[in-house]
Amino acid sequence: MRKIWTVLAAFMFSVCGIFILSSCGGEENFVADSYSCEGSTVTDMRIDVADREIDIGKSEDDKIYVDFFESEKEYYDIAHVDGTLTIRLVLDKEWTDFIGTKPDVQYRRIFVKLPENIIKDLVVKTTNADVNMQPTVISDSLSLNVNGGNITFDTLSAGNNTKNLGKRRVFRGSLQWTAFLSTKYGVKNGT
Repeated sequence: MRKIWTVLAAFMFSVCGIFILSSCGGEENFVADSYSCEGSTVTDMRIDVADREIDIGKSEDDKIYVDFFESEKEYYDIAHVDGTLTIRLVLDKEWTDFIGTKPDVQYRRIFVKLPENIIKDLVVKTTNADVNMQPTVISDSLSLNVNGGNITFDTLSAGNNTKNLGKRRVFRGSLQWTAFLSTKYGVKNGT
């Protein structure tokens, strides 16, 4: 009798496991989307996402451009209030949606183009992905928080305050002089 119950319990556990796993990690449909606004209306910008690579470059005009992919369960809350542009990732998922694979890397990238010397304060936070910055000028403060990724840049300039809170502290590129990086992380001008 005990053997029958053991076999029956194993069978029920297998059926439940197959049912749960088959309903998890369904394929999401991502669509390309974008946001743009006049750069003169934005002084501060905040990007707070997870598992998203962020590419920041220079805008050819005085507008801010953001290109990204969204789905019904992974989308961005973009708010432009009192001169601050905020981009926040919203995950509207059940716990079972986290079982399975991540969306393809092409859907997990954000492309930002900023006009030069318009943004005073830029704060970027991401996990498990990189932040790549092309030659960009932020007039006052730059904070890059990368946990589980790298920071890559070329001729980055931030006027008064540059912070990197990345756990791995991997820097590639050249900085224009910033006292914060030269004292805290040993990064020298031109390295």
